[in-house]
Amino acid sequence: MDGWLDSADAARVADALAIFNAWPLTLVDQPHLTPAQLRGLMLRARRERGCDVVCVDYLQLMAPPGQLSLKREYDRVTFVSDALRTLA
Repeated sequence: MDGWLDSADAARVADALAIFNAWPLTLVDQPHLTPAQLRGLMLRARRERGCDVVCVDYLQLMAPPGQLSLKREYDRVTFVSDALRTLA
């Protein structure tokens, strides 16, 4: 393997991209998203495109609501985790 795509590889990549682009996929790259904000995004995605699956990649980047002053990361992650479990 030399790291370059030949025409057959490029055709396979193009086919995979065509399939991938047909998926109703939404990526949200917004740090400090609260569970309530995520719920709103989920409901809108479900209404507009039929969202069935939600994946949270980095739980520590989510935030509890502003009125909660959870200083320890453990408390913040526990709150967000419980809120996501409720959403599920």
